[in-house]
Amino acid sequence: MRVCLKALGLSWAALFLALMHGLAQSLITTYVGPPLPVSGNPALNQAIDYPSTVVPDGAGGMYVVSTNQNRVYAISTDGTLRLVAGSSYGFSGDGGPATNARLASPSGLALDSSGNLYITDSRNNRIRKVTADGVITTIAGTGIAGFSGDGGPATSAQLSLPRGLAVDAAGNIYIADATNNRVRKVGADGVISTLAGNGTAPPVIGANPVVPANGVQATSTAISPTAVAVDAAGNLYITSGFVLRVSPDGILTTLTFVRGDYTRGGFICSPNGDGGPSVSASVCSPSGVALDAAGNLYVAESTRIRKITTDGLIQTVAGGNGCMSGADGMPATSVCFMPTSVAVDTGGSLYVSEWTNRVRTVTPDGVITTILRNTIEGFAGDGGPAASAQIAGPGPIALDKAGNLYLDANARIRKVTTDGVISTIAGTGVPGFTGDGGPATSAAIGAPRDMVVDASNNIYILDLFIVREITTDGVITTIAGCSSGVCIGSPDADGIAARTALATPQRIAVDSAGTLYIAELDRVRKVTDGMITTILGNGAQALGGNGGPPGLNHSDFRVLRWIRRAAFTLAVTTPRFAKSRPMV
Repeated sequence: MRVCLKALGLSWAALFLALMHGLAQSLITTYVGPPLPVSGNPALNQAIDYPSTVVPDGAGGMYVVSTNQNRVYAISTDGTLRLVAGSSYGFSGDGGPATNARLASPSGLALDSSGNLYITDSRNNRIRKVTADGVITTIAGTGIAGFSGDGGPATSAQLSLPRGLAVDAAGNIYIADATNNRVRKVGADGVISTLAGNGTAPPVIGANPVVPANGVQATSTAISPTAVAVDAAGNLYITSGFVLRVSPDGILTTLTFVRGDYTRGGFICSPNGDGGPSVSASVCSPSGVALDAAGNLYVAESTRIRKITTDGLIQTVAGGNGCMSGADGMPATSVCFMPTSVAVDTGGSLYVSEWTNRVRTVTPDGVITTILRNTIEGFAGDGGPAASAQIAGPGPIALDKAGNLYLDANARIRKVTTDGVISTIAGTGVPGFTGDGGPATSAAIGAPRDMVVDASNNIYILDLFIVREITTDGVITTIAGCSSGVCIGSPDADGIAARTALATPQRIAVDSAGTLYIAELDRVRKVTDGMITTILGNGAQALGGNGGPPGLNHSDFRVLRWIRRAAFTLAVTTPRFAKSRPMV
């Protein structure tokens, strides 16, 4: 379905705000997947969904934030789980028990020396504080996304999707104010200020983001902060594609770099440099930072944890290349990690949260222990109620005109009928790109990025760099893009759709006539009668073209993806799928 905004008298901005308000006023119920964790039960096998941040409690336990469940949990030294804050999506509860409060996609945590817990309530654009006796309040942010308030009370200032959080010994709070492209500080007196970032994101040239200049004031630099940490001397550490350090006098230094190339499959970064200076290393997608008592810095990146010593040398301490799934007790560098955050306790043990729904510790001598793992995640339930089914790694979703739901999970396409029954309609559970021309249930599905259903209930899957169609009789074929060895021409060339390379496709759509549209990194193309043609974009990643050949910037597609997700008012979680219903 397509909506004419002009006819409705709406701008994209107005539509987005309306959709977000509607989502915030909805209640979330489980549609596919297991129930919420239960306080008082062992944490190990409970379904904590997307543990984005973990912090040690100083007594051998830890706090974990579940972004998708809108909750914060405590796990004691004996492994028992307890709810600390959050009940459902939304905003409420200030001045009362934190367990009754509503949070909106919380992402960051920090703990001060008095036992107060700080939460980045990201979609509420606030920082919340939970006292040691369990009362929650807002200490920064008005709830309205934006940038304002420096020099005044933090509760009157605007934030925009805050993420990482840190607190120092003096009680100052540091906020990765992500879409404001700044790091903000809330002093012990409640006054907010900017410490780093000029409000713009770092530019990109080719495959690599532009490296910030060393020796300049941090407030003059373009950054995209995701996590922060602060040491005893007042140095601030920031992940922003790179790892950056800001001295107490505000001077910026780059500690690590990222290097790679764009290929047909997207940006490829290769971690390297272990044993040498961190400034000579390539660190890929850093997402978290933490400091130990000696001042060594730990960095959570794509597949590993790296340590940067006080003399600037870098080394992998967990995860790495050639790793295995591993078991507790194995050396940490031989076991695969997919970290979202890292923390370190006073004894030097690391705490690592992972997007695979695990929390693990690594002792100073490199031994792993699993504290939390979601064993409910898996594949089961076909032919029965979707709410009792097991799924893993859900990705794109789509709805047909009758209201049946289609979702990518378990290297399969699964269907949930309007009466709640789940089944598999494509894929074998083994990732790949085989099976064209035969039954979709015998085909291998790769890693879909997008999915749509046309008016005739044919399903289109953007499967990495190809588009595949599943017809109503269950046959799968590739209709656009090509795999290695059968491509003709360059990604810039139009021609036979099923033999033409696609340049990092991002989204797909299909109109009422069955015409397929593909949004690539720098163009939009359409497929009719088996032929692909470019209809928008000239191959240059730029915003412009008024009065002439249009250029496109890939960031525009990120905005469109965000609005499209909001328009469905559906949230995909791992290993749960949730749907919203209006409040009554």
